[in-house]
Amino acid sequence: MNFIQINTYNDSYERAFEALCNQLFERWIRKKYKNELQYFSTIRGDGGDGGVEAYAVLKNGEIVGIQSKWFPLKIEHSQIKQIRKSILTAKKVRPKLKTYIVCLPKDLTSLTAKNTKDKNNTEEGRLNSLNQEITAQYPDLKLIFWKQNELIKELQESGNEGIRRFWFDKSELSQESLSRKFEIQKAGWLTERYIPKLHISGNEEQAIEKALFTDKARQEYINSVEEDLKKINLVISLIIAFNNKVSGYPINKELAKIADNLEKFKVILSSIIKFIKAGIYEIPNSQLEEVYLWDAKLDLERENYGNVNRNLQLC
Repeated sequence: MNFIQINTYNDSYERAFEALCNQLFERWIRKKYKNELQYFSTIRGDGGDGGVEAYAVLKNGEIVGIQSKWFPLKIEHSQIKQIRKSILTAKKVRPKLKTYIVCLPKDLTSLTAKNTKDKNNTEEGRLNSLNQEITAQYPDLKLIFWKQNELIKELQESGNEGIRRFWFDKSELSQESLSRKFEIQKAGWLTERYIPKLHISGNEEQAIEKALFTDKARQEYINSVEEDLKKINLVISLIIAFNNKVSGYPINKELAKIADNLEKFKVILSSIIKFIKAGIYEIPNSQLEEVYLWDAKLDLERENYGNVNRNLQLC
């Protein structure tokens, strides 16, 4: 099961994953603690969630909480920092917190034949180090990590079938279902009518490929972005070459500023390629906001470039 295929229902992946984990958490709590459970609640994060997105209060006063982290690509030091911040906030807001579950949509990288020494340079090593750090600071707090494997086990628990269907069953078209139906029809009435050599990829087929976000469509998106990156690299190299040849004029500062902005835009485009390669159809809002801002910045830079061109002609 791939969690980037979760049904978002026109919301963000973060919100959808959070809702899924909260539902599984509530079922787990009610099954594990039964008569010990006194109170259960989910938290709206509009004004800050206090380090938990849902929590349960037991009759003995202990609190069990959960926090979901939508980290589908990697868990590096910046992600560990976010997890640590949530744990410390949760413990500060609710001192009686005794069990804290962190949901992650992926399993962890570990030691390999190429990396047998630096265990802290793996996702597993970073989480283990964090666990040791928190245990030393709060010996009464138990950390539990629900990674991809643990989440799948919870989805397979009796009574959770509805949750799995709601979040992962696809009522819309998929590449697999279309191919399967086509093969069935081709074996029937299409036998005498379909000639593979005459098959032409039209606008409709291309639109379906894009809508289904197939491997072919994703590669086309990637090729397009990579082509833009090549053009940006060319512009940057031309600016550097010009500034090396002609210097001491105001135009050099303007060109250097444009080159610097283009370097930053390259970082954004490269991260978008990573999302597409991972099969993430909806780019996170924060990333899109940066793209929109850069569109506006590039419009300004185009205007500046026009001024630069005119100045060059006057030189």
